[in-house]
Amino acid sequence: MFIKNEDLSKPVQTLITDAGSLTKYILSNIPILEHSKLSVAQLTDNSIKLTAPLYENRNHYGSAFGGSIATIGIVAGWAILTFKIKKENIPTTLVIKSSHTEYKLPVQNDFYAEVIIDHNEWNNFKRKFSEKGKAGISVTSKIISNGNICSEQESIYVGIQPK
Repeated sequence: MFIKNEDLSKPVQTLITDAGSLTKYILSNIPILEHSKLSVAQLTDNSIKLTAPLYENRNHYGSAFGGSIATIGIVAGWAILTFKIKKENIPTTLVIKSSHTEYKLPVQNDFYAEVIIDHNEWNNFKRKFSEKGKAGISVTSKIISNGNICSEQESIYVGIQPK
């Protein structure tokens, strides 16, 4: 359930500092994603854009596989939250609690997942975590291809204080 051998005592700057190091962190800690060829294309303090090629994520119809779409949406939320947690040195392990994906249009070309973290939601997460050692946060991921929102996903992540 948790990342193997994650050492929260290391300085966070050496772990994740930009889009490239976050991509490397994701792919080295979640091996199944290597085949997806996902990459962190943009990263700010409150947003992320994860790109994925259609070919590696296609189904037998030639459109993106629903499982790939859901996975990349979940990873986008997890990745931006992980970046923020590491950057702010919050001693937590982040896990997915639940996720719901609504598929609106088929993805027929390369695509990306976009997540923007609400400032107030983030502050509530930090406050609750500080008080209780555990907190949840809801994140919306959008899968976009050819300028169209092809799916929207609502996921809840939980930060748990390591033992």
